Amino acid sequence: MCFRYRPPGIPEDQVDDLNRTLGELVLEDGRVYFGTTVYAGKVAFRPAIVNWRTREEDTDLIVATVRELGARAVAQIGASRAMGATPASAKSEPVEPSESAEVAKPQR
Repeated sequence: MCFRYRPPGIPEDQVDDLNRTLGELVLEDGRVYFGTTVYAGKVAFRPAIVNWRTREEDTDLIVATVRELGARAVAQIGASRAMGATPASAKSEPVEPSESAEVAKPQR
């Protein structure tokens, strides 16, 4: 399963950079683990759920974590552009996750 984080108000040409930044935040955070990939020419996430003990709550945590860290990534990208820094080096205050942010399968 591949999916992307696509919050409202982010232009399509910035979604790949946002998802790269979010991928770095997921690895730093450590609550869930999955890698990024390029699927149909777009940066996406590809969790590999192979443990037979994986529960629905575990997969729900992926979505919750992506929404929370995605909101932080959006704030970092905005702050980095304002300060002329790279997104990964920008720091931000905690940001509430957006329930309206779409976690969607990339379209071909």
